[in-house]
Amino acid sequence: MSLNNFYKINKYQIHQIKLKIMKTTITFYLCMMVLSVLAFKNLNAQGDCDATTNVALNAEVLSPWNWDLDEYGWNHKFVVDGITTSEENAKGFTTDFKDSLRVDHTEWVRLDLGKKKKIGLIKLYPRSDDFGHGFPKSFTIKVSEDTLNWITVVDTTDYPFPDGTKASEDFLFTDQDARYVLLTATSLDPIPESSPAYRLQFAEIEIFANCVTSIEETSLNIDNVLLYPNPAVSVLTIETSTNNLVGYTILDLSGRSIMKGLFKENSQRHNLNIQQLNSGIYFIQLDQENENLVSKKFIIR
Repeated sequence: MSLNNFYKINKYQIHQIKLKIMKTTITFYLCMMVLSVLAFKNLNAQGDCDATTNVALNAEVLSPWNWDLDEYGWNHKFVVDGITTSEENAKGFTTDFKDSLRVDHTEWVRLDLGKKKKIGLIKLYPRSDDFGHGFPKSFTIKVSEDTLNWITVVDTTDYPFPDGTKASEDFLFTDQDARYVLLTATSLDPIPESSPAYRLQFAEIEIFANCVTSIEETSLNIDNVLLYPNPAVSVLTIETSTNNLVGYTILDLSGRSIMKGLFKENSQRHNLNIQQLNSGIYFIQLDQENENLVSKKFIIR
């Protein structure tokens, strides 16, 4: 083979190598562009989630009793008017106001949010004028996009009678897309003031999104860690079956660290002062001596 032919062959091979490098580079940048677009869409999707807006405000309310007694302070619209206490002229929502229902029975109330919303937290406010009376003993909460297919998000039996230590009873669950929210009370407490009668009553119902996307409860032994009370007000107690917790970090829903510290005592129970934190949904990450990270969700009201 002549030197000239050898040069031509190597020049051709070099050209082919350059083409392959160019194609690989173009493919790489195209992949990066696609990933960037997907990431941007994901960030926008997360940004659209609003955990601070009460989507039940001024919702349409339906129950078997489609009448109101404004002169006594009872009206369907009062349960979604944004007032969480029972006022003289706006006590809240009630079912049958007659004195004929002397036995326990089933009642229900349904909220139409107007359009599909992302929801993950329902706050039920008991009457505050005669605190707790009318709050259901056993009930379910279901959500639906079309009133045909329902998903049960809350199912509770013999729920403790509200004692007035907190303004609302809060029920947190994984975010669901829903337009309709149906609360069905299968057992009611008798209302003494009514001689007695069994009624379903609330001062207010609020509904919020949960908005937890990037943070999840994680642990190899998450059942071994308890948080209470949850919801909390000023103090959060952490209890574990071992005494190997060394530190903590409290995160908001965006994943931002807003409070951290070390546990001073080698104990199975720790009390955290959370008075400086605003009401909302948080995660607490707990560091253990074996370096396993525990992440648990809690609410501050």
